[in-house]
Amino acid sequence: MTSDMMPPHSASVFWAAGMIERAADEIADFKLLELPIEEAEDTQIMFEKAAELTEILNKFKDQTFEDWCAKMKSEAPTYLDEPIITRPDPSTVNVNFNAEVG
Repeated sequence: MTSDMMPPHSASVFWAAGMIERAADEIADFKLLELPIEEAEDTQIMFEKAAELTEILNKFKDQTFEDWCAKMKSEAPTYLDEPIITRPDPSTVNVNFNAEVG
C-alpha cells in the first residue's frame, strides 16, 4: 500500500518493492511445506512464474527510477535556483516544495 502523500515515482517504486517482497514471502512459505507437491510440474511452473514476476517488477522499479533521474536532471536546476522559503507578507510563509521532485 502506498500513501496518497507520496510522489508518483516514489509510490511506484515503493509499490513494486512491496509486491516483490510479498511474492517472495509466499514462495518461501510454500517451499517450507516439504510435501510431494513441491516436485510436481505445476509447482515448478509456479516457481518460474514467481521468478518472472520478480524480474518484471525489478525492471519496472529500475525504469521508473531512471525516468525520474532523467526528469530531475533537466528540472532540478529550476527548483534549486528558487529560494526554499519566502515570506510574501509577515503573516504568510511559502515553501518551495514540488511534489514531482520527491
